[in-house]
Amino acid sequence: MSGTKQKNGGTWTAVISIIAVALAAILAVGLIVFLWNDTAPDKPASPTAETVSLNDTITATGWGEAVTLSAREDSPARSVHSGVTYGTVFKGGTMRFSGKIADDGNVTEVWFAPLVGIYSEATGFIVRSDSWVLGGAPDDGFTNAFSGTPNSGEADGKSELWTVYLSGDSWGAEEAKSSVAYSVEFAYGADGIFTITQSIETADGEKLTSVYSVRVPDGEYNTYFYGENCSYTFTSIKISEE
Repeated sequence: MSGTKQKNGGTWTAVISIIAVALAAILAVGLIVFLWNDTAPDKPASPTAETVSLNDTITATGWGEAVTLSAREDSPARSVHSGVTYGTVFKGGTMRFSGKIADDGNVTEVWFAPLVGIYSEATGFIVRSDSWVLGGAPDDGFTNAFSGTPNSGEADGKSELWTVYLSGDSWGAEEAKSSVAYSVEFAYGADGIFTITQSIETADGEKLTSVYSVRVPDGEYNTYFYGENCSYTFTSIKISEE
């Protein structure tokens, strides 16, 4: 009997020892994981995106005259410098607008185009779809950063500040009037390159896209919408931020 008791006692002692070792191992692993999570560098935040429904129409007449904005009360649009802004594009972020250019039947009008651009404090510029850059707002709300024919190609980290480049297509009044879709995207890269991409889709399915790019000083840049003898409607805006 005494031998049996000793054997059982030894068995239990062995089992308890094994359990103790296992618990110690679990606790050790848990401590390592805790310390790793506590000291490891934070992961970068995932980009966020928000799509806002719009029913905004911007109507422009001649150069130098203020545009008319028709929008819902909850629209982020506001009038500024004879045009309209939808706020700031922060570094690493984008704003993409989708809509349509209206055909008002004025097919003889040469200058029939939305004009879009950016400005920061007192500096900015506006681009037109026919390979032309108009410096400054029509009411001198900001000074000319660049005007005239853009350079061919794309801006990079070695480009001179505010020197505008163009790649892609260009189009005039006739293409704009016959288009069935219109989009504008503003993108402020972490590398300091700002791009403005305009696209239209024609009635026969052709897509024309122009990409204006420029290296800008570090700062905050506001969107700007103007135009000549045209009206255009935005139905949505997608805002993405890093």
